[in-house]
Amino acid sequence: MFARDDHQTSQSIHVVSEFMNASGGTEWHALNLARTIRMVHEDVTCWNQMGRPDPFFSGRFGIRNIDTGWRGHAPRVGQLIVVGEWMMPGRWFQAMKVSRIVQVSTVLSPEPQERSRHALEAKGCPVDHVFICDAQRRAYGLEGPLHPAPVDIERFRPRPVPVREGRFVVGRMSRDTLDKHDFVQDPDLYRWLLGRGASVRLMGARCVAHMLPVAPGLEAMPVMTEPPDAFLHSLDCFFFRTGTWFDNFATVLFEAMACGIPVVAHRWGGYADYIKDGVDGFLFDSQSEAKDILARLQDDPGLRARIGSQARASMEALYSPDAERARALHYLSPLRS
Repeated sequence: MFARDDHQTSQSIHVVSEFMNASGGTEWHALNLARTIRMVHEDVTCWNQMGRPDPFFSGRFGIRNIDTGWRGHAPRVGQLIVVGEWMMPGRWFQAMKVSRIVQVSTVLSPEPQERSRHALEAKGCPVDHVFICDAQRRAYGLEGPLHPAPVDIERFRPRPVPVREGRFVVGRMSRDTLDKHDFVQDPDLYRWLLGRGASVRLMGARCVAHMLPVAPGLEAMPVMTEPPDAFLHSLDCFFFRTGTWFDNFATVLFEAMACGIPVVAHRWGGYADYIKDGVDGFLFDSQSEAKDILARLQDDPGLRARIGSQARASMEALYSPDAERARALHYLSPLRS
C-alpha cells in the first residue's frame, strides 16, 4: 500500500521524469512544464523516478522521489504527464488510478518510445502525445501538438548593455558528453575565431578539452561552473552544433535568444523549426557558412544588435503569457475520444 500522507485527488497532476543531470534538457523541460501548468492549475507535483536527483536539484523546486518501499511515496490518483519518451513507469503505476496520460517527447528514440507507450497504454487509458519538433511526430507516426520546451524568459533577459563594441566572445554550453560536440570540426572553428581576435567560452566541454587549441582566449569548463544566465550574458554570440546527437530543441539556444544574443546553429536539429534564418538567428549547413556568419557578426555590431533584438522579440511572442497559458490548458483539456 502507498502512503496517504499527501492529498491527491482526481484533479492532481503528476509530472514524472528524471532529475539526474542539472544540465539536462529533459530535467528542465519537466520543471518548467510544471511551472507553466501551475499558471492555470495549483495541484501539480514533480516526481523523480530514476535514482537520486542531481545535488543541484536536491531540496529545490519541490521535486519528490518516487519510493515504492515501505514509505510508498508515489503518484496514486490523478493525471499523469511523463516527460521523456524513454521513461518506463515503475510498479507504482500499476496501483495508480489514472484519469489521463500524456507522454511528452524530448528526444528522438523510436524503440524506447514504443516500449514506454505500450507500457502506458496497458493501463487501458488512452495516451496523448506532445512533441517539441516535427521530426519526432513524423518519426513516431503519431498525432499530437507541437509545444516548444518551456523557457523562463523572465530569468533569461538581455543584459543592460546588449552590444559591446571592441570585443567578440563566442560561446556554447551543453551536457558534457562527446555526442553533444562536433569534435571533428569545432576545434578548427575555435582556432579560426581565436586567430581573428575573438574569445571562446565553452561550458560543458571538458570531454573535448584535450582536442582544443591551447590559448589564453579559450576557456573549456565543466557544466554549471557559472549560472546559465550569467554565462550567456558573458557572450556576444552563441554557437551551436552537435556531433552524433540530433537535438530536438536545444533549450539553451532559446535561452540565449531570450537574452538577446545572436545564435548561430547548424541546421540539423529540431530547433530549426522555430528559428527564422537571418531574422532572429542564423542557421548554417557547412563550416564555411558558419565562418562567414560569425565573421559578419564580429565585424558588424549593428547586425548583432538587430538580430539580438529580434531574437528577444521572437521569444517574447513564443513565450507570451497567452501562449504559455494556451499550452498549459492543453494538459487540462478532456481526454481525446
